[in-house]
Amino acid sequence: MKNETEIQLLRDCLDRKEKARRQFYDLYVDRLYHTTQRVTNNHHDTEDVLQQAFVKVFHKLETYNPKLGSIYSWMCRICINEAISHLRKRKVTFLEVTNQSPIQDDESNALENLSVDYIAEAMQKLPDAQRVIFTLYEVEGYTHDEIAEKLNISTPTSRSYLSRAKIKLQSLIRAEMDKINSL
Repeated sequence: MKNETEIQLLRDCLDRKEKARRQFYDLYVDRLYHTTQRVTNNHHDTEDVLQQAFVKVFHKLETYNPKLGSIYSWMCRICINEAISHLRKRKVTFLEVTNQSPIQDDESNALENLSVDYIAEAMQKLPDAQRVIFTLYEVEGYTHDEIAEKLNISTPTSRSYLSRAKIKLQSLIRAEMDKINSL
């Protein structure tokens, strides 16, 4: 919360004022939609997860501690946890992986020259497990240990899925660049 208006909005939400809750929802829903979409990869699933997440946000709002971070980061964590729970219900599985394919040095900069929109579109083409771990690590800033704990997998498995996701993204990007160059 940055200013007095936002602080008052939070207080009004805590007092269960419906108009304030609607304003609070409107203030954050678009950004949280994009965060959730990166994990769920499906518009309808994203809407369902957001609904559940906001119910949880309003139910647990009194537990929010501004000293531990922004209200937005707190809500992002709730959305990500809800999205992961949703994927578990859909039976998305993360298999333990023991070997890891390294990224080739000459390919490591492939992502640097592309637009954010293209990378986001390519991310949606990743298999669920790879997309989730890529999103949690590269976009949301979780550590491999945190991801492993959250998804009930080992830390090396998290690293392996991230490596595979990067290789798959590079492959998708390379194919797109080849297509553009051939025109």
